[in-house]
Amino acid sequence: MGYHNFPRLIGILFSCKSLIGADVLASETAACTICRTDVLHISANQVPRLLEYRAGERKPVVIAEGNEGEIQQKFLLRTREIRERGNSDNTIRFEIEHPIEAISKISSLAGFTLVDTPGPNEWESAQFNTVALKQTALEALRTCNAILFVLNYASYKDNAVSELFKDVVENRKEILEAEKGKIYFILNKVDQKTERDREIDEVIQDLERELYNFGFPNPIIYPASSRQGLLAKLIQQGKATESQIKDFKKFFSARYATEDEEGNQIIPAPRKIAPQALIDSGIPLIQETVIETITKNAGWNLLSDALAKIDKAAKSVEDTLKTKISGWEMDIVTLKKKIEEYKKRSVNATSKVEDVKKSVDRQKQILISGFSQGIDIFAEGTKAEIQDQIDQIAESQ
Repeated sequence: MGYHNFPRLIGILFSCKSLIGADVLASETAACTICRTDVLHISANQVPRLLEYRAGERKPVVIAEGNEGEIQQKFLLRTREIRERGNSDNTIRFEIEHPIEAISKISSLAGFTLVDTPGPNEWESAQFNTVALKQTALEALRTCNAILFVLNYASYKDNAVSELFKDVVENRKEILEAEKGKIYFILNKVDQKTERDREIDEVIQDLERELYNFGFPNPIIYPASSRQGLLAKLIQQGKATESQIKDFKKFFSARYATEDEEGNQIIPAPRKIAPQALIDSGIPLIQETVIETITKNAGWNLLSDALAKIDKAAKSVEDTLKTKISGWEMDIVTLKKKIEEYKKRSVNATSKVEDVKKSVDRQKQILISGFSQGIDIFAEGTKAEIQDQIDQIAESQ
């Protein structure tokens, strides 16, 4: 089981190998995923690498690079070491840089990252901090846009699986509500069905009832054989090793055998039946359905992010305008106060001018009155003197 976290864009839980199209993950019969493993999609011309990240160290340790077989082998050895030593190096996650075949032709998913996380079986078998393992897987639910739970056909009713679903439903109901239409269930390893087992359709109906009782409304379930799908892909691409071709012949080729007129079984060459075997594995349908969901969600998330940024920018502009307007209002209030002061000063000045005018008028009236009186006195004196002179002249004559 795994999850993908490409910055708020894409998320997925799935059996990774069939999506990657290469056998690069650590794999054995026992539970094997002990740390989160990020598979970063790179172009075909880049060199694949396996990196290990440890707590307290900024740079990762390069475990292997180049050959896919070497990457898988060293990854498996390192996984065993961590399990046996109780993770004494404090490894927090692995990172594989490798092309992911399922999305190699979709340019819009160039930044896709697939993450393989510890599943319920690992929780029970791990010898160290199982709480952290469980938390790693459950936290994936919060970071995904599409979620696929991968269940083993032979053990889908295990207590560990039930514990996972119980925890999800009881403590993460908001996730289920938010992820409607984005949760899928993969019933993997259906190739292990024998003639004595129930039909796959009956098993799926039973699983639907179980999931509904857990609280998953209308669960979507896909039967699949990830091993068959991976081997068929590798054979089609001409990348299958002799061991992988032998496994394909041993476990899957007989299903495509025909009989001749004499009743002899004729089994076609792997390369001839690989295309049909890939379709029958259920992997192409799952890839198409999930990737379509991821792409839609990615587009919606990008749009949502853009709208959020626009909204944030608009609010920022609004806040700036409010601040400026507030500043302007403060300036206007100050200006109004100054105008009122000028008005008061103007009124006082006008009043003083009027007082001065009145004072000048009073002085003017006083002067005019005094001047008139002076003239009258002067005129009377002059008149008397002239009259006296006239009288004297008259007497002398």
